Amino acid sequence: MGAVHALTRGVVGAVLSPARVAAVLGKTEEQTMQAGPNAMQFQIDTIDVSALARHVLTNVGLISLKLFAYDPPQEIVQVGMVTQVTDENGELMRHVFNPIE
Repeated sequence: MGAVHALTRGVVGAVLSPARVAAVLGKTEEQTMQAGPNAMQFQIDTIDVSALARHVLTNVGLISLKLFAYDPPQEIVQVGMVTQVTDENGELMRHVFNPIE
């Protein structure tokens, strides 16, 4: 297999069950990746959940990162992290489960 050279973009999204509320949280800048180790970073300070009912928030969800290539257009990889939000004495606590473990 030859060397990989791709113009890529990461897309980060979230899905909250059981309502299947889906939202794109953001996108990374386009970057060219060569064969071998590469890195990307995505950061978001807040997620506006004010329009969601509490029972939707206190459930299992999924945060995912999808890496796309442009030429040819295709999804290269997707990494998902399962999340659980619980109500602990009136305070919402988010737990993110490591996809590697």
